[in-house]
Amino acid sequence: IYIVRTLSLSMVKVCVVTGGRGFAARHLVLELLKSDRWNVVRIMDLSPRITLDPLEEESLLSQCLNSGKAQYICADLRDPSQVLVGNPL
Repeated sequence: IYIVRTLSLSMVKVCVVTGGRGFAARHLVLELLKSDRWNVVRIMDLSPRITLDPLEEESLLSQCLNSGKAQYICADLRDPSQVLVGNPL
């Protein structure tokens, strides 16, 4: 199950995709990044850091991670303190 949450902070529209490195969520993240609706797409998953597949190294996802339009967050949804803080890596 993938949950998309939206936050609007000071006119910055942020979308959070939990389980963001799963198969279906990867495609969802790409579509959100292509959309002009979101200023930032936060990818939340359990891995301590994001590891891009070889095909992703020169992709839109890579470009957005470098520019800050995409942010990776390591968090466990079972721990509310991690979810509430949600600091990007």
